[in-house]
Amino acid sequence: MSDEITESLSEEKSAQPTLLLTGCVRDLVRAPLVTLLETLSIREAAQRMSTERVSAAVILAAAGQVTGIVTDWDLRERVVAAGLDTTQPIGTVMSAPVVSLAAAEPIYEAVRLMISHNIHHLLITSADRPLGLITSNDLIVLHSASVFFITREIERQTSPAGLRQVLDQAQQAIPLLLRQGVRASQIGWLMAEINDRLVSRVLEWTEASLGPPPVPYCWLVLGSEARREQTFKTDQDNALIYTDPPPESAGAVQAYFLELGRQAVAGLVEAGFPPCAGHLTAANPQWVQPVSGWHAYFQQWATRWEPDEEPNFLIFFDFRGVYGDFSLAKNLRRFIADLLEQHPRFLTRLAHLSASLPPPLSFLGQFVVEHNGEHKNELDLKQRGTVPLIDLARFFALRYHLTETNTVARLEQLKDVKELPDDLLHELAQSFEFILNIRLRQQWEQLQAGQPLSNHVNPQNLSTLDQVSLRQVFKAIAQAQAFLHQAYHLKVGRLY
Repeated sequence: MSDEITESLSEEKSAQPTLLLTGCVRDLVRAPLVTLLETLSIREAAQRMSTERVSAAVILAAAGQVTGIVTDWDLRERVVAAGLDTTQPIGTVMSAPVVSLAAAEPIYEAVRLMISHNIHHLLITSADRPLGLITSNDLIVLHSASVFFITREIERQTSPAGLRQVLDQAQQAIPLLLRQGVRASQIGWLMAEINDRLVSRVLEWTEASLGPPPVPYCWLVLGSEARREQTFKTDQDNALIYTDPPPESAGAVQAYFLELGRQAVAGLVEAGFPPCAGHLTAANPQWVQPVSGWHAYFQQWATRWEPDEEPNFLIFFDFRGVYGDFSLAKNLRRFIADLLEQHPRFLTRLAHLSASLPPPLSFLGQFVVEHNGEHKNELDLKQRGTVPLIDLARFFALRYHLTETNTVARLEQLKDVKELPDDLLHELAQSFEFILNIRLRQQWEQLQAGQPLSNHVNPQNLSTLDQVSLRQVFKAIAQAQAFLHQAYHLKVGRLY
């Protein structure tokens, strides 16, 4: 990893005051951990928790390993309300498995885990041994304007208009997170969790309006939203997949999901997510399909990608299920993996695409910028920086059937494949992080000034350290592209 990139990423963080969300979760563990054997009776466990004045206890097997957690909610809902015999073992009403986090991890990772798993207690470990529990209330007390607090507000809303206010509040939290030293990629993850909750809330209302779905379905988000790399709200990119119905009910089932897609997208617009100018949403009947329809689409894309055709369909290769039956998204990903095994030429073209746009550096290492027009003396950080990295990571993810959609996570997962050197993968991840940070800082300043969001930057307006780091970023991209050319025998200018 380049020392310059690391120093540039840490410079802003070190200049900030006490960091609320970047402290270690160990600092939030206050009360001693209460553990109970899973064979202890429910009555004895409840008495122990009452004596210790705790709202949760960790359940252990006889050998000492953690097997579950019991909270006061479990006792109320699974024992008292259900009229359960309290002589039964506490292990019969525990929640499992337990979500845990190492004590040295940052607090924002605890926030992300609690939101993504929809839990209120998180086990903190040290050297793989239970250290203590932290609760959602600990995080709210820590920082009442936190992302976690915002997700609670989402659940309280009763209309899309209310969600719009919460979304605006979430957007206002982004500069606060930046000032606290949270990196752009982590902010992307946190904002994705918020957006997922917003989408789920709108779909819950839509289902309540239309009635229960006739067959299982899954709402898919696409592109940057699927990769958890979207921060400030941009237009929607989504689709819908549903189980193939019996032929006699196909028309009625299709009509239900077309209406659900239309209403949900309209609700998201009302909640603050602009519609997609390219109509890549579930309001477009083209992107509301049964499993067989999506199979046919990917079959066509994998086999009929003409060399001179702009591959606009690649956004569909970055998808993520956010609501409904997630097995539909998982099985679609498996279908794509099997399909590409049968059509290696598609991957060769994808490799060529990933290596086709060289970084904007001259032979002497100077930035290559626009010479005229609206963006004179500027370069596009998205098209010349993040997009090549996204393309590289996507290619290898499809090549090796990786399950991650996030670019940094894909690069991390690639270390297990052992094709690219670990140090190059690490530098590519740091490079992606660096460009995201610059774009996020600049776009916040543009929002504050009432200007349209732009990905163009004049390198001369960057600090000396950032200029040095940006050159290192482009050199790392060039190195990865050179690797692709050599490993996959790509020829410059050839159409595959």
